[in-house]
Amino acid sequence: MTEKNRFVTLVTFCTLTALVTSQTCPPTEDVAPCTCKVSRKGTVLVECVNINSEEILTRAVQALKGYEIAYFKLVKSNLSSLPSGLFDGTKINRIEILSSVLNDLGPKDSDASPFIGLEDSLTELVIFSPMKSVKKWNWKHLSPLTKMKRLLINRCHNTLKVETELSYVTNSSVTWFQFSTCCITEVRPGALDAYQNLETLDLMGNRLSRLRRATLPKTAPNLKKLELSRNMISIIDVDTFTNLPALKEIYLESNDIAYIYEDVFGGIWNQLELLDLKDNNIICDINLAWIVGQQMIYDSADQVPLQCGYPSTMTGRSIKTLTKEELRAVGVVQRPVGRNKKDNFCIDTE
Repeated sequence: MTEKNRFVTLVTFCTLTALVTSQTCPPTEDVAPCTCKVSRKGTVLVECVNINSEEILTRAVQALKGYEIAYFKLVKSNLSSLPSGLFDGTKINRIEILSSVLNDLGPKDSDASPFIGLEDSLTELVIFSPMKSVKKWNWKHLSPLTKMKRLLINRCHNTLKVETELSYVTNSSVTWFQFSTCCITEVRPGALDAYQNLETLDLMGNRLSRLRRATLPKTAPNLKKLELSRNMISIIDVDTFTNLPALKEIYLESNDIAYIYEDVFGGIWNQLELLDLKDNNIICDINLAWIVGQQMIYDSADQVPLQCGYPSTMTGRSIKTLTKEELRAVGVVQRPVGRNKKDNFCIDTE
């Protein structure tokens, strides 16, 4: 064989190998009972449904070695945990755990992570499951995922508190963190301090009643969006939104916020592009006078203007139509008794 022919053969082999790696599935019998398909865009999608045996899951996942998997889904699994080294040797970009019940992410009382080997490939982990044991998870199992950009956790009943152990999840690579609809009543100080590059923090649909600066990462120079809707927030500490130079959007819809205090929002008002305060029964009294003449970022969410909830003489008035004279005449109005809104998200309690 001539040197030229060897070169052509080598190029052809490399090309075919690249195609196999990025655009094909393993043999059906190797990945069964999981299924694999290639999308129209050429990405490989793997789904494992109703698998309750660690051995079966491990055999199917290990058959993915040598293939580039865009999406891996584990659906309706009753495994107590993911086996150690489950994904070792694979290349997966996004993992979704859906409608499953896991007592822990990995083996109990062990730091032998199922996610070893995904350090350079996994960028998204999505967990949307009604799991009651999340508060007992060993978060160190996620520590290998040093390049993960998105960590989305949703509908994990009975979490109650976000503990400082969450700092083990990853280094500062995560830009989007979601911990929503998980019955969270408190974020412990320092729990999110490792997330220094966050751009989006989503704590929607929980039971937070008070916001503090310590609820957020200590250092968050890139944080642009705070999603805090559908909680029970009635108190926001005056320094909550300080030292957040990139913050543009705050969503506080459907809470129990009565006052838009200047001490809380005044310092960031001109840097914000949106402040969603719908469904909060805002008190329109002298405390709101400072907002008159300011940019109306509170009406940016949709076409419905933000309205007064109290006092009765102001109920239904669009806040942007108020004058300082009117608000001074109202004086100070005391906060009414909390609305005790029905909780449509958190079902289980301790």
